[in-house]
Amino acid sequence: MRGKRRKDKELWSGKWLTIRRVEIHPDDDFSMIVEDDRHFNLREFDELKMHPEDVRMIAKLTRLNAEKIKEEV
Repeated sequence: MRGKRRKDKELWSGKWLTIRRVEIHPDDDFSMIVEDDRHFNLREFDELKMHPEDVRMIAKLTRLNAEKIKEEV
């Protein structure tokens, strides 16, 4: 997956970065871990480009999360 950073005064402003991993926080916020282990919040991206595998992974995680929530109730 690739993400284009929004334009601001940061070093990586407006650049396309390869997202290696996504972390989901307990408050349902997301961190995108890119090359060199830099962390960015999802809100720091203007655009995302995904491959079909990325969409499948998101769908699988969504399903697993829904099953987990159902078990907790």
